[in-house]
Amino acid sequence: MGLDNLEKFLKKNAEREEQEQIDWEKEKQTWLSEIDKFYEKIQGWLSDYEEKGLLKLELVKYTMREEYLGQYETKKMYIVISGQKVEIEPVGRIIIGAQGRIDMIGKYGKVKFVLVGENSKGPIIKVKISSNPDFDKQDETSPKEVKLDWKIATLAPNIQFLTLNADSFSDALLEVING
Repeated sequence: MGLDNLEKFLKKNAEREEQEQIDWEKEKQTWLSEIDKFYEKIQGWLSDYEEKGLLKLELVKYTMREEYLGQYETKKMYIVISGQKVEIEPVGRIIIGAQGRIDMIGKYGKVKFVLVGENSKGPIIKVKISSNPDFDKQDETSPKEVKLDWKIATLAPNIQFLTLNADSFSDALLEVING
């Protein structure tokens, strides 16, 4: 009986692990695409000011390393404005509470941009506790495809996700340069 139960358990876990395999290369490519979309938004919002010579945008190669994704090439952006250099740098795809994060760092502070569900207003933490080995089966639902969007994350402890648009980005930029 004991060995039969052990064998059933091991087979069941092996099947579950096969089903739950994550395609890390696909995750990395999706993340790189989202970074590019983020920079395209910024370039669209600031292009008129760059054409007028009021600021300068610069994209440079940037190497990142993350567990599971390994080492990969992406970009970081610099905004030169009012004699200051603001850095916009990807932090990572694998973070708690979001699908990715990019930070904007200036002389006077940092603003965090997070990739979350488009309707998300703040982080949601779910905890499951059970002594029932079949508990996970009771809560299985097919994962829904959630449309992602970049948002501004406010400071802890009461983190909120604010809509990212041209005005909110401009306010964030002014915040990090003390404008």
